[in-house]
Amino acid sequence: MPDSCLIHAPAKINLHLRIGAPRDDGFHDVLSLIHSVSLCDTITVELDRRARPSIGVVGNPAVSERRDLCFRAAELFLDAAHLAARVEIRIVKRIPIGAGLGGGSSDAAAVLKALDALVPGRVESNRLAALGARLGSDVPFFLGGAASVVTGRGETVRACAHLRGHCAVIADPGDSISTAEAFAWLDADRAARGVVPADFHLSNGVDDDPWNWEFTNDFTPIIARHRPKIAALLGAFASGGAKYAGLSGSGGCVYAVFSSKTAALSACERVECPSRWVVYLLESTFSPVLQ
Repeated sequence: MPDSCLIHAPAKINLHLRIGAPRDDGFHDVLSLIHSVSLCDTITVELDRRARPSIGVVGNPAVSERRDLCFRAAELFLDAAHLAARVEIRIVKRIPIGAGLGGGSSDAAAVLKALDALVPGRVESNRLAALGARLGSDVPFFLGGAASVVTGRGETVRACAHLRGHCAVIADPGDSISTAEAFAWLDADRAARGVVPADFHLSNGVDDDPWNWEFTNDFTPIIARHRPKIAALLGAFASGGAKYAGLSGSGGCVYAVFSSKTAALSACERVECPSRWVVYLLESTFSPVLQ
């Protein structure tokens, strides 16, 4: 029988996101405060070292198998571990695609963590983080703790204290936005207005009362202009008692933070949106459960 590992892959919200000017390599420097939440995909990884080497991924029909980040994560891990084996990955998707919630990146990180649990010690922890950075800017975050300050193009992750005792409502208006599209809108808008991004700063920490947060998301005004549904949701949350409301990543999901589950449930009932979830801000990322 192959070895098997089941792991939950949590979504994330960006409590703060500043975007720098385009770099020579085409990426942008970022400063972001990211927090994981309890909305999650479920990943099952089976590893059979006696079978003919291959990688299979099922459960994410929106992406072709070889373009799926889970496939690429398994490929990179096997190469780094000098391991010839059959890997089968099954995904139960709950995190919407193109929503700014990091579902694909979290799934990829879950595959790396699952394989690392199944063959411990074959890939050093710093090498695992480097593999994550090759897969995508958000993947290194999901290899770490519940809340982190992320800089560079996403590869530099510094864990910080998580926000305790808060719930959030995540609303998905169904407006999928590609990351490339969002960056193109932002760069074009800045060029048209002659705006040069200012130096990054994070004036408040995640331990502070959300009333005192001075967080922002550079994508918000641009995407709200292109997506009226998103602008309407932000307005509804702002007037509905949320302690803080924002756009996660480059969208298109909108979230609002509340001090209690009761307040979050009440707001969830008032917001008109095809899909919405009441979630907890996690105190730690989910750990692998070996089967």
